[in-house]
Amino acid sequence: MLVVGPNGAGKTNLLESLHVGTQGFSPRTRADAQLVRFGERTARIALKGTRGETGIELELGIEVGEGKRAKLNGAPLRAAEQLRSEVATLVFTPDRLAVVKGGPAVRRAYFDRALGRLAPARAQLSTDYAAAVAQRNASLRRVGGGFSSRDALAPWTEQVATLGRELVEARSEVIAWLAPGFAERAGELGLPATRMTYEGEPPTLEALKKRLDRDLERGSTGLGPHLDDIVLTSGTRDLRNFGSQGEQRLTVLALLLAEAELIADRRGFAPLLLLDDVLSELDPNRRRVLAERVQGTGQTLVTATQASSLPVEPRERGRPRARTLRPGRRNGAHRRGLAGSGGCRDRTERLARAARTRRDVARAHEGLDLGLRAEEPCGGDPKPARRARAAAARVRPGTDSGAGRDTSRGRFVAAARAHARARRGSRLTRASDS
Repeated sequence: MLVVGPNGAGKTNLLESLHVGTQGFSPRTRADAQLVRFGERTARIALKGTRGETGIELELGIEVGEGKRAKLNGAPLRAAEQLRSEVATLVFTPDRLAVVKGGPAVRRAYFDRALGRLAPARAQLSTDYAAAVAQRNASLRRVGGGFSSRDALAPWTEQVATLGRELVEARSEVIAWLAPGFAERAGELGLPATRMTYEGEPPTLEALKKRLDRDLERGSTGLGPHLDDIVLTSGTRDLRNFGSQGEQRLTVLALLLAEAELIADRRGFAPLLLLDDVLSELDPNRRRVLAERVQGTGQTLVTATQASSLPVEPRERGRPRARTLRPGRRNGAHRRGLAGSGGCRDRTERLARAARTRRDVARAHEGLDLGLRAEEPCGGDPKPARRARAAAARVRPGTDSGAGRDTSRGRFVAAARAHARARRGSRLTRASDS
């Protein structure tokens, strides 16, 4: 599906809401309060579709200060993040280039999440390892400060060694699964001889004990998979340091397409692909290759500012509108902090109502120029101004629209104007006499 709209129309919001509703978290932020519209305290996302041949309904609610609540087919889940084990969603945003151009921590996190999507039973492995390292680091600081003995380190050292070995093995498996498809998809996109290399060494008890003095001095564990890196190369070039912006974009897309194929093979259903602003820096040939590839990869949503950006005909085409988004989501104006957009509309409608009322002739008379005054504060939204001009036309005597729609109202305002002119003329006459 191709989603077309100008900048700020809400295309990214639409994709973000789909990611939150299917995965339980945002690809943009971990602060749930940022997912709720300004001035509101709650948000809700409800989705309905199919997973393979089975129907599925997802619902996620957010309340500021209370966390998230998720339901799967009407049944509450213990945690919203459980959604990711039920539905697979892959997303590309311009921020995803950090997987290539960012530091090792970003790549570790990416491949650990890929492990959870490809092998859900081991999704918690990286989290458990990180918790063990954090506990050992805290124990190291207590021992270094003289508040505990070295014996207290033993259980956490064993945990780090055990979970570290399992995590290194799991990452090596994920790299082995992804590498062939990654190289093939990258080659199709014009990035030759790509490879991903992981040389992680599992920490052992002996190695951890050997460097204990240095760890005590630093107060942190200096050995293990939490310090590893995955290197992405094209030929002999490290794409992090020597890849162009376009090559880094192609690398992320190749990773995503390779993982999408693996998920379909291993889990029996294709993932949902969300591609935000993916076409902006690709040449026409690479756009065509990407479009042809995603057409056979389950359901894909692609955003663009112009329909011509996609070189093939999409199955569906949509245009995001602010009013179609859930009340809890931000539209483009709220994302930009233009909360005054709603206020402008309210002011225009109040002035239009004032122009239509018969109880206050003076306010109606002042409201005849609403079409000009309402355009200034709206900043690019012509609808309130059009409504105001229409309202002014209904009460403006002597015009076809006003006379045809409400002649009695036109006569009423005309009489009021005549009365006001008579009073002004009377005042001028008295002034000249004096």
